[in-house]
Amino acid sequence: MAPETDTMHSDPPALPGDAAAPKRPLRIAIAADELFGRVRGGGGQGRVITNLIRQLAALDHHNHYTLFAARPIREIPPALSELPPNFSWLQLPCRPREWLYFAWHLARRPLLERFAGPLDVVHATSTSAVPAVHRARLVVTVHDLVWWRYPKGLNWAGRFVHRSGLRIAVREGARLAAVSEFTRSEVLAYFGGRLPPDRVTVIPNGIDPDFGLTGAPSAAPPQERFGLTGPYLLTVGTVEPRKNLRRLVEAYGRLPESLRQDHPLVIVGPKGWKVDTADAAFTEPVPGRIVWTGYLADTDLRTLLEGASLFVYPSLYEGFGLPILEAMQCGIPVVTSRTAAMPEVAGNAALLIDPLDPADLAAAMIRVLTDTKLARCCAKRGFERATLFSITAISVEYFTLYLQARLSRAMEKLQSVHTSRVC
Repeated sequence: MAPETDTMHSDPPALPGDAAAPKRPLRIAIAADELFGRVRGGGGQGRVITNLIRQLAALDHHNHYTLFAARPIREIPPALSELPPNFSWLQLPCRPREWLYFAWHLARRPLLERFAGPLDVVHATSTSAVPAVHRARLVVTVHDLVWWRYPKGLNWAGRFVHRSGLRIAVREGARLAAVSEFTRSEVLAYFGGRLPPDRVTVIPNGIDPDFGLTGAPSAAPPQERFGLTGPYLLTVGTVEPRKNLRRLVEAYGRLPESLRQDHPLVIVGPKGWKVDTADAAFTEPVPGRIVWTGYLADTDLRTLLEGASLFVYPSLYEGFGLPILEAMQCGIPVVTSRTAAMPEVAGNAALLIDPLDPADLAAAMIRVLTDTKLARCCAKRGFERATLFSITAISVEYFTLYLQARLSRAMEKLQSVHTSRVC
């Protein structure tokens, strides 16, 4: 197991009070494009945005929030279907969305205020789309630098928008929120000392204790639909080379025949970038059984997580690794990579492996599957670990960052007035 690296926070009771807030309500815009993409609800990143908005709505009835999207706003996630009156949705009229992203990143036009009206703070929830703004202050979430460290994980357009978005955020004085200490170190390394460290705040992704419990249940349990009649191994993530499925399948093939026959390998996730390359992992002859479910709704995903014997997450690079926490919350043991942000997220509650070594991965899987005491210990520690990533605490941290961004604007005004008087 990994050494303990707990940097989480206990739940604060509420948002910062009136003493810290401006006299008039803040006008805050939050990017919600991820909620309306090819994957319903936006997958892991979409759940992070949904959790943030839901918690802000529960805690803040004073400030005004505009949730904007360039993608067509069609099916709003059920958790956001009944927001309070100080929250509103804004459909940006630009089509297609890629043109808008490129216009923002190349020409810094059109201004978001043209569609949303005056704004104080704009939260870009990804570096892929950093809106052009007039007077508003930017807060930008940085999930990872996969486009830099693992450029094969994105196409050229994806690499361009993420790289240019981060550079724009730094150039325009945005407050950066890195989702892990690892991602913060990546941002600082990328700029090579040219970015003051205090410009980058770590705000980890939070996990919803009700994840997968509030949606409509499927007509039949996913185990029944996919012919899973006994124990099974589970991995979750977009099917792409970075998720390291080829080595996972190879490691699965190294398990003793009895374990393979008793434990099918279940892969949950939609097709992603270079999916043809990833597909090769499923066509190689491996004794045992491999089940690829494709995309699953949160209710089905939670059901599969709760029934798994082991969750395996051997990704090559992650800026956070939300599925690790979701598995831990469901009370199953976890085996994951000792690279990137995964040890930071898992703490001492998972078995860590070298993702480039199928033999190491296979050995860890065998340990958990054959040692009941170890499996129970991992599950218990994992469940406790997941409780540290509170969505309430994280929403308060983001709101504090909004206040800091707004305050920096006010300080610039005061400095400008002072300079003009001196001159």
